Amino acid sequence: PAFTTNVEFGYWLHSGKVLYGRPDSASKIKYLDWLYKVDTGLEPANNINDLLLVLLGWNKSGYSGTVPYDIKYNNKVGSKKEFKELNSNNEVYYYNDYVAAGEKGDFSKRTDVARSLQRLRLIHQYDSNLYGEGYMLYPESSKELGIKNIKKYKKLEISNLALDSIGYLLYTTYYQGNINHKGYSKQIYQELLQTFNDNEIKIALHRPFAYLFAYMNAYLDMPLYSNQFNYYTDTVPFLPYVFRGVIDYYAGYTNFFANQEEQLIRALDYGAYQSYILTSGESRELKYTDSFYLYTTVYEHWKDNIVNNYNNLKDGYLAMGNSSVKSRTVLEPGLVKITYSNGKVIQIDYRNLCYKVEGGKDKWIYL
Repeated sequence: PAFTTNVEFGYWLHSGKVLYGRPDSASKIKYLDWLYKVDTGLEPANNINDLLLVLLGWNKSGYSGTVPYDIKYNNKVGSKKEFKELNSNNEVYYYNDYVAAGEKGDFSKRTDVARSLQRLRLIHQYDSNLYGEGYMLYPESSKELGIKNIKKYKKLEISNLALDSIGYLLYTTYYQGNINHKGYSKQIYQELLQTFNDNEIKIALHRPFAYLFAYMNAYLDMPLYSNQFNYYTDTVPFLPYVFRGVIDYYAGYTNFFANQEEQLIRALDYGAYQSYILTSGESRELKYTDSFYLYTTVYEHWKDNIVNNYNNLKDGYLAMGNSSVKSRTVLEPGLVKITYSNGKVIQIDYRNLCYKVEGGKDKWIYL
């Protein structure tokens, strides 16, 4: 099964029982080595499979309040050579945001910050310990900044980007006497992502609107529940099943769900891969930083849980593989049967939080 792991500046994050590898010369990137050795007692291999890695704070200025990033590697994380070797051996997506800018981001507060119909600058307040304000950029500025950075990405051999905000934020702006509506902003964002695609840069998006689906290679933080404004007897995984076998999509962080077993069984039903975000230090150490929201992420607390979840779920994910969903039948309330295009059939039991692969071991696996 594929997992996504976010690595935030100063805190290396680890997914569960996987084959981990890195270039022999990547001497400064030692924390993943340590996690792997603690977990398995083995030395790193020279390859890696099924891991999508998203790096935050990889840039020179660090994580907090610095988007759009200045496109330079942070030498406290690793050297330029080591980053390039990491890119060549792994599917690494580099985080950035060209829409919602931070106070220390690489943009102009005078010319790039958008104005509303009332001619006021679009400023939003952050629940942050370090930087209190953020700025919404003109779509034209977002496009210009993104395109300007393509050469820098190429120079650093960065070919994958995980873009925040652009997928789910859309607003009307006032610019040089003209009112530019949301449809215009949408077009500009599409042009920016198309330019990235034309330059062979893959894109991962956070909960994007449908008009950006054609430009992405991975969907991050796939919603698995309704908005819960109303009560429903059941929900239909329409969007996940449309994507199944076409594009990889990842659920929200499992370690942030109170009812973890229900989250795991639902993700398996919907075909979403698991995500975890972990840190080496205690959460209290992050209290006065912009990572204060990472409240249950300590690796030592989660290690056994992640390995156990991986072992329990791998039969299901291996059975579905990269196939699409052919049918989903509700056999009775709380019991569903999913047939995939590769001929495999999985039954999901929400009542007892278990599943089985028909024709395989054909036994219920409990989470």
